[in-house]
Amino acid sequence: MIYWDETTGRKGANEIASINLKYIEDNFVPLTGGEERELVVWSDRCAGQNNNYYLISLNLKLIASHFFTKISQKFLMTGHSYHVCDSQFALIERVMKRQQKFTPLQLRTIMEQSRPSNPFAIIEMQREEFLDFTPLYTFLKKPTTLQVSKCMVIEVSHENLNIIRTKDSHLVGAQWVIHRIGNARQPINIRQMPIINEIRYPEPLELKDSKKKGIKKDFPWLNRREILFYKPFVRVPGDEEEWEALEREREHEIWDYAREYGPDAQNHFFTHPYTREQGESYRICVKCA
Repeated sequence: MIYWDETTGRKGANEIASINLKYIEDNFVPLTGGEERELVVWSDRCAGQNNNYYLISLNLKLIASHFFTKISQKFLMTGHSYHVCDSQFALIERVMKRQQKFTPLQLRTIMEQSRPSNPFAIIEMQREEFLDFTPLYTFLKKPTTLQVSKCMVIEVSHENLNIIRTKDSHLVGAQWVIHRIGNARQPINIRQMPIINEIRYPEPLELKDSKKKGIKKDFPWLNRREILFYKPFVRVPGDEEEWEALEREREHEIWDYAREYGPDAQNHFFTHPYTREQGESYRICVKCA
């Protein structure tokens, strides 16, 4: 189970390619000698994420790097795209409905609790792990005959990296269509294939102004730790006075809380999980209420 927040990366082809590359490099070693290994990938037909030439370019790169001898990418039929991962997401959503959530940091705990008998292996992607696959996409110029969105099966093999084979159906008798990268006289030079190491997003991504405003409106409901999490993402130049006012407001809330629950309550305010009772202006510590 891999996740990230929207200041770390977007949800496009580069992100999916980066995830696939990270998983393969972390779990496989390059083949040696006459070893063979085939990879079959099933995915939905989302053109912006899976059903595109960026993923085909990555598959060719993986074969050139000797991770696999053949890679087949197969797509679920439109209208019949329910996948195993959808049932896993349903488990997570069921737990989310029963728990309060104040920051994305809490989502990891929710994912860990959603399947206690067989916990998910959870990986948080870092911004530096999202790479730019545009140089590879450009180097492996897409064949003019290839319409990726119309393919149901896409296959590449170490036997000929200049060839992409496709089918428009999962039927056994469906005919393969051959698409050639470049031309027969100038095959792909593996040694010239670009190295993918350029970070896609050198700086954290900006949130939309509407989302920043929405988060800031929720500040009265958040504790100090949660506000500190969001501050780097929603602060903009020129709002220093507003931030100082927020700090004063939080200090007043902390003291109100301490007066109500005793001198030790201030430490609980910062360290324990809290829930806000309706109509009250302070938090109730879940463990101590």
